[in-house]
Amino acid sequence: MKYSDWDSYKSCGIYGNATKNTLNNKNERVVIVKKLFLVILICCFIGSIFISQRTSVAMEKRIDTNFSLIAQKIDKELALGTGLSTSSDPHDYIQDDVNFNEIITLGNDALPHL
Repeated sequence: MKYSDWDSYKSCGIYGNATKNTLNNKNERVVIVKKLFLVILICCFIGSIFISQRTSVAMEKRIDTNFSLIAQKIDKELALGTGLSTSSDPHDYIQDDVNFNEIITLGNDALPHL
């Protein structure tokens, strides 16, 4: 191939387009990988929100159930007029109470719901 042929080959755009296409393909791959990474990151974030909400709802339900059972016990004691009904010490109402202990075993995660 002569020098003049090489210039005409380059000037017709075939050589230049091949280089541009290679760069565009690399850039397109990078963009696709970035988009894929972003989509995966967003899905993980949304998934973690749903999992934490489900746990939160279950914990709140357990706390509400235990509080209801404690309230029923106190109401029963007040209706019977036992010594507990005249006590002003809050500890007397929860002493040796299984439901109160269940709330305590939930730990710090239960605090936002209380």
